[in-house]
Amino acid sequence: MDLGKDDFVGTNAWFFMIINLIKLPFSASLGLITWNGLKIDFMFAPLIIFGEIIGSIIVKKISQKNFDILAQVLAAIAGFRLFF
Repeated sequence: MDLGKDDFVGTNAWFFMIINLIKLPFSASLGLITWNGLKIDFMFAPLIIFGEIIGSIIVKKISQKNFDILAQVLAAIAGFRLFF
């Protein structure tokens, strides 16, 4: 895609946020979102913030070349897993 690592990560974050927001009303109407589930989600919110901080640090420290290789390898693994 010829995107820098910051643009790639940022674009993916926005994409998945929009997709999940679009799915939200459908999940709620199907009863998939409950108060107990939301309580658990809020309990894990600090871990999400911690993961974002660690992810930002890793993206800044990894070289563009290594990031591209890692992205390709992980995409290949994900594609392979779709078959099984």
